Amino acid sequence: MFQAQPFKKEKNVKIVLAIALGICLLTGSVIRSQGLPLGQDIDGARLDWHPNDTMLAITDNQTVKIIDSTNLQTINALPAAASYITDVGWSPDGTKLAISSDFNIEIWNQPWDSANAQLERTLQAPEGVYNIISLEWHPNGDMLLGVKPSTIHIWDVSSGQLVRTFSPNPAPLLSASWSHDGNKIALGDIKGRIIVEDITTTVTKMEQVYDQDAIFSLSWKNTDEYLAAGTASSIIQLIYLDNFGGAGTIYAGVEDIVAMDWNPTNNLLATGSPDGTVAIWDMNTLQMVLKIDTDYPIPSIKWNTNGDKLAYSNGNGHVSIMQLPTGEAGNDQVLSDSDNNSTELVTLDGSDSSDPDGTIVDYSWTEDDVEIAAGIAHKR
Repeated sequence: MFQAQPFKKEKNVKIVLAIALGICLLTGSVIRSQGLPLGQDIDGARLDWHPNDTMLAITDNQTVKIIDSTNLQTINALPAAASYITDVGWSPDGTKLAISSDFNIEIWNQPWDSANAQLERTLQAPEGVYNIISLEWHPNGDMLLGVKPSTIHIWDVSSGQLVRTFSPNPAPLLSASWSHDGNKIALGDIKGRIIVEDITTTVTKMEQVYDQDAIFSLSWKNTDEYLAAGTASSIIQLIYLDNFGGAGTIYAGVEDIVAMDWNPTNNLLATGSPDGTVAIWDMNTLQMVLKIDTDYPIPSIKWNTNGDKLAYSNGNGHVSIMQLPTGEAGNDQVLSDSDNNSTELVTLDGSDSSDPDGTIVDYSWTEDDVEIAAGIAHKR
C-alpha cells in the first residue's frame, strides 16, 4: 500500500478561473463492444489533438474524422477495416495517425490530406492484433505501445516489427502510459496495481493502491516526477516516482475516473467519469477548480499541446472544446490587499502579487477577460 507523502507545491502555476469559450461538435453515436474490459466499454468517441493544435482526430463509428479545431469542419475521414475503433493517436511530429480497433492497428501517413492520405502499414503480432484497448506513441515517435487486457505490445513503427511483448501480471490490464522522457511505461490493472517498468534497465516496480480499486487511467506530470492514477471508487492516487510512494490522494466525489490528462504546460489535471463529470484539479492544492456536468459518460479527455484548450467526448455523440482563461497571480499566487478592505482589482500581468495581510481566495472576471476582479481576502 502507498504511504502518504507530502505533495510538492510549485509556484508560477496558472489557475483556472472560468470558462471563456465552449464549442461542441456532434458526431455519430459511437457504440462500444460489451466485450471490452471494465472502463473501456463506455460509449462515445475517442480523440486526440494534433501536436500543432490545429486539428483533432475523432473516432466516429467505423471511421476516424480529421477535424479543423478552429471551425470544427471535417477535413478528411479515414475508413477502418473493423467493427469498432478503440483508440486513436497522433505521432509526436504530427505526420502520422495510429488507429486501433478490434481487428488491427493501422498507421496512416498525412491523414488530413484527402488526396494524399495513405495507409502506410498495418501492425501485426504472432497471435494476432485483436482487442487492443488503447495505444500510445513513444515520445520520440519511433515506437508504438498497444495494450490488450492480457498483453502489452511494442512495435517499431518505421519497420512494422514487433520489438517486445510482455504480460506483467495475470490481472487484466486497463491502462498504460509512456513517461515524457520515454524511459518508463506505467501500467494499471483491474486489481488496483500500478506497474512501472524502466525500459532502459527492465527494472519493474509494482504497488497496490488503496482498497485495490481498478486503475482505469494513468497520466504523467510533464516533468515525469509524478504519476496520477484514476481509479474506481472516485479516487485519484498520486505517486512520487523517486521513492515510488504515495504523494497524495484525491477523493473526487464522482464516479470512476476513466479518462485523465495532465496539462502539458502547468499543474492542472483533467478527468472524465461515467457519470458525465468533467473536472479540472489544481494539483498544487489537490482541489477541484472546475466541474462540468454533461449527463453522459466521458470516455476521452485531452489537453492541447499549448495547454490552453481542453477537448472531451461524451456518450451522446458530442465532442466539446473549451478554452479556459488563465492568469498568473505572481510567484506566491496571492494578491495585495494593502488597504485591508478585502477587495482588489488586479491585472493579469502578475503585478501586486505580494499580500502581507491576507490571501485572495476568490475571483471574478471582467467581461473582456482581461482583469480579475473582486478578490476576497482572508485576514490573518
